[in-house]
Amino acid sequence: LLKRLERMTLSSKDPLSRSSEEKKRPCSLAYQKACCGGKGFRLKSKGMFAHAELCSCVEKCEACRGRMILVENGLARPCRKPNPKFTAQLFNDAKIPSRYTFAKLDDFDNDTGNGHSIVREIRAWERRFHENPEKGLIIYGTVGVGKTFILAALARDFLFKGVSVRFIDFFQLVTQIRASYALKESEQKIIQPLMDVDI
Repeated sequence: LLKRLERMTLSSKDPLSRSSEEKKRPCSLAYQKACCGGKGFRLKSKGMFAHAELCSCVEKCEACRGRMILVENGLARPCRKPNPKFTAQLFNDAKIPSRYTFAKLDDFDNDTGNGHSIVREIRAWERRFHENPEKGLIIYGTVGVGKTFILAALARDFLFKGVSVRFIDFFQLVTQIRASYALKESEQKIIQPLMDVDI
């Protein structure tokens, strides 16, 4: 398997050679690219939800030939952790509303009330999350203060780190559960996907 992976990542002209030129081939994700910023996938709004797709630079990468696996000294390793294809799939499964596709905590601009101190506290919670993933987070406030924006931005941060997230509106969840009763379906079918993700 290693030999096969090695042949796939080397030049098609001379698949077994290891010239210094071949060793110098840079991975497309090793530096910031205009197309995807070095992430390996691009985000766009598609329908109701934010959507991620693998960037063409990964498919055209001279180092891994789009397989996102590099073979060096007989050892295979991923060219990027988390894997861009995996991260894009996590992003698509997260169901972040389309209007928050590009939400970032740095872009939060509600200067009224305690918005900025809340963002600081959320950043601190995010840093601590990996030490204590059992401790959740509740944000509350009046309509229009930026709660959904903050949560969507936080979800994006986790997704970029390879943490699985599912974004769902509480009222939408209640409506789906009520509909399941009318259809005589188990509410577990709706709740289980929410339990199967990290956040």
